[in-house]
This record gives sequence, C-alpha cells and structure tokens, in this order.
Amino acid sequence: EAGFGFNLGREWKISEKESLKFNNSIMAYHEFADPYELKLSMRGMDGSWKIRDEKRRKERLMIRNSFEYSLEPFSIYGNLFSYIDSEYRTRADIGFKYAF
Repeated sequence: EAGFGFNLGREWKISEKESLKFNNSIMAYHEFADPYELKLSMRGMDGSWKIRDEKRRKERLMIRNSFEYSLEPFSIYGNLFSYIDSEYRTRADIGFKYAF
C-alpha cells in the first residue's frame, strides 16, 4: 500500500492549561496486493473456493476532521472519518479523556 495526503492543523493556547485544536486531512491510497480476495480450502479435500469483496477497489480516499478542547487534566474530542472507494462510509466518535 502507498499513499499521499495533506494535513492542516491549528492549535490555540487559550491559557496555560486550556487549548483548542482542529485538524483536517485528506489522503489517497493505492493497494498493490489484493486484500479483498480470500482463498478457502478444507483439510483433506481437493479443490478450493475464492471469495471476493467486489465492492472494494484498490484505490481509496480518506477524509478526517477532528477537534480537541483541553482544560487540563480533562479533554473533549471528536473525530469524523470518511472512507471513499466504490461506496461511501463514515464513522464518527466523540469522547472524553482524563490525563492522570
């Protein structure tokens, strides 16, 4: 697999213990192998079967947007990931962190 992309981020220090971060990136990838094809066989039997995920392509695009607001030792963060190949899938998460 090989890829290239761009990342744009910005952080603001509001005070010594408080900050706000934003990050946006876009990346393009190409698979050189074929990870979406699986060959199956059963021990002691002749022959094999091939299973292929036809919806997946070797080229894909990933877009990520994220933020993090920190007021030490607490942080609230959020991520939005979008994967684009032959279909469009998005995953979002939001969370809370405590730094010990």
